[in-house]
Amino acid sequence: MPCFLHKKNIPLFLVVCLILISISSNSFAATADNYLLKGINEFRELTNNTNKAKYRANWEAVAKNFTTIIKRYPKNAAVPKAYYYLGRTYEELAKRSLSRNDNVIAVDKFLTVVEHYPLHDFADEALFRAAYLRYTKLGQKTDARRNLSRLVGEYKNNTSVHKQAVEILNTWGGPINYIVPETARRTQISGKTLTHYTEKPSYSLPNGKAEITDLTYKSSDEYTRITLTLSKESKYRYQLLSPDPSAGHPHRLYIDIENAQLSPKIAPRTEVFDGILRSVRAAQNSSKTTRIVLDFSSLREYKVFNFANPDRIIIDVFSPKKITPYTSYAQNPQTNERERRQESQPPKNMTQNTAQNMRDRATLINKDMASDLIRQLGLTVETVMIDPGHGGRDPGASYFGIKEKDLNLAAAKLLGSYLKDLGFNVIYTRTTDIFLSLDKRTALANTEKADIFISLHCNAHKNSNINGLETYSLNLAKDSDAIRIAARENAVDAKKISDLQFILSDLMLSSKIQESTDLAIFIQKRSLQSVQSNWKVKNGGTREAPFYVLMGAKMPAVLVEMGYLSNRSEINRLNSNKYLKRLMQGLANGILAYKKTIEQFAP
Repeated sequence: MPCFLHKKNIPLFLVVCLILISISSNSFAATADNYLLKGINEFRELTNNTNKAKYRANWEAVAKNFTTIIKRYPKNAAVPKAYYYLGRTYEELAKRSLSRNDNVIAVDKFLTVVEHYPLHDFADEALFRAAYLRYTKLGQKTDARRNLSRLVGEYKNNTSVHKQAVEILNTWGGPINYIVPETARRTQISGKTLTHYTEKPSYSLPNGKAEITDLTYKSSDEYTRITLTLSKESKYRYQLLSPDPSAGHPHRLYIDIENAQLSPKIAPRTEVFDGILRSVRAAQNSSKTTRIVLDFSSLREYKVFNFANPDRIIIDVFSPKKITPYTSYAQNPQTNERERRQESQPPKNMTQNTAQNMRDRATLINKDMASDLIRQLGLTVETVMIDPGHGGRDPGASYFGIKEKDLNLAAAKLLGSYLKDLGFNVIYTRTTDIFLSLDKRTALANTEKADIFISLHCNAHKNSNINGLETYSLNLAKDSDAIRIAARENAVDAKKISDLQFILSDLMLSSKIQESTDLAIFIQKRSLQSVQSNWKVKNGGTREAPFYVLMGAKMPAVLVEMGYLSNRSEINRLNSNKYLKRLMQGLANGILAYKKTIEQFAP
């Protein structure tokens, strides 16, 4: 066949066009990614700039990034987020323009996410926003109730959105029947695998290899947690790679897992597009090694560590803020070291008088110290995430026919009620008897941007005479009892705690260790004060241990052991509604005292 495209016959402009087409096809996915990241960044900047936000043209310029993705790359995994942020752009524009049409456009974009991508991570929030705008701005109250009824019925995994929907729906007249659109049942992104976290039983492949059975992530605009679930423990190593602009490669972090292979269900590439990560790639690097690669949108801080039972590798990636290091009163040279030790450890002869006389740290934190923490916590402590320990197939400690998971949940609901009365915003890791992995609980606290994380548990000991109330913060265990309790709550052998402490020494650099210790002391003191007027309760003191459920928390976080179920007197108290109410009132007062101490010097 004769070649008519001889270079002498091709006009210069056609050569240029062919080159551009070639470049475009080679950078297809990256271009969609870039439009999305550019749009999100511009959206955030505009919402924070009062002067620029006044002008419609600025909002329309932001929207153009998202409409470009939808028009040019209709099958790209970025499309659902493009629709969502397009809705958010018009929602914010409507607040300034007061235009009904802008709200109509916003609702349309939100519902497009729900109808065409119902399993996407943003679908439930899109449905919530559509319902709220329809009810408050468009007068479509029946349709709004249908939307929220669907959210309550189908989207139960997102704690905060689901909880808000239930509360608002009750004020709107309760649930109403709805019909799920046919498109919602069958339409998904081409080639996109959307999975929810499920624990897998431990097993090994016949050839002795571990299988990577699940790859999931939980993300927000400031934090992402990737969880790799393995059928058995495997060695791994990781390394950060420098960017390669000539090849279009950003910073990359790879994790090589030895003697492991991928499950067929894991997609080669999982798109994230959260402003922190672009994607997570998985491949068999060799016959014995599996490689997981994280493609960063830009270089961020990260931590890699592992959990057990089941074996998991956790990668936390977040956008760090430049903050002033926290200084507790323990670092104040004017503080008496002996008094500090006495307050944080259980006294030998604890009486009601000595409990009442324990001094608040409010008298020991000076103005400069409080100001540092105010800046770190965003000037206030507003949102508390409550974590009822165990649940579902994990009952926790069980004695005399009473299960720990049930007591934890009952206590959590009481605590939440008291905190609401005190003006706090309260969210939960669970409100029903369901199973949640320990790593997912911390991830929820981080993605929901909680200011405080409280995990409620009951203790147990082979010696039935052991009893007492104890409050733990994250740190290296300093005694055998702390190691034993951490091993029990982590569901691992006590021998593994030594390995965990090595990992923790690195994690502590980015965790709010001292803030958590301060919070623990407030909670321990006020809880004891609340119950010791009517019951003889032993002060187990504030302690430190490496708890999985607290690892990676980006806010002050404590674990409260409310009492020993293995002790007959203590389990009877905890099973008493009167006692549990008083205990949770005290715990809530401890959180309030901490909040007031932090905020008393706020400008």
